[in-house]
Amino acid sequence: MKQWLKKRTLGRKLALTTVAVIGTFILAFAWIYGMVRHQMFEERRAKVQHETETAWSVLDHYVQLEKSGKLTRQQAQQQALAAVRGMRYGKAGYFWINDTAPRMVMHPIKPKLDGKLLGDFKDPNGTYLFQEFVRVVKADGAGFVNYLWPKPGHDQPVAKVSYVKLVPE
Repeated sequence: MKQWLKKRTLGRKLALTTVAVIGTFILAFAWIYGMVRHQMFEERRAKVQHETETAWSVLDHYVQLEKSGKLTRQQAQQQALAAVRGMRYGKAGYFWINDTAPRMVMHPIKPKLDGKLLGDFKDPNGTYLFQEFVRVVKADGAGFVNYLWPKPGHDQPVAKVSYVKLVPE
C-alpha cells in the first residue's frame, strides 16, 4: 500500500483524500438523518398514542356513567359520540369511532361514512385498514396501524399512523 501511495502524484493523493473525506461525510450524514427521522417517527407515534388515550378516557368516562346507572346506554353513547366528534389535536388531527363489524360509528370529517360497513375498504397499498384496526384491538386491546388516508380537505392519500384502542362494551 505504501508503494502504491508513493507512486501517486500530489494531485491524486489530494483527490483520494477528498473522496475519502466526502464519502465519510455522506455516510455520517445518512446515518444521522436516519436516526433523526426514526426519532421523529417515534415522537409522532407517542403523540398519536397519547392523544388517543385522552379520547379513550373520555369514552371510558361515559362507559362508567352507564355502569353506575347515571346514564342509560343510549344516553352514554350519544354523549360520548358528541364529545369525541368535537375533539381535535394538532393542525388536522381528529378521532373517529368504528365498531368491530367494522362499521363506522362516527367520523367527524366524513360523516357520510357513518353507519357504513367498511370491511372491504382498502387503501392504495391494498391494506384493508378497518379490518386491520379491528384485528389489532381484538388481538392486543390497542396498537398502531400504518395506512394511507387523505388529510382533511384533500383527496390524495398520505401515509398515516393511528393508535387504535378497544372500548369495552
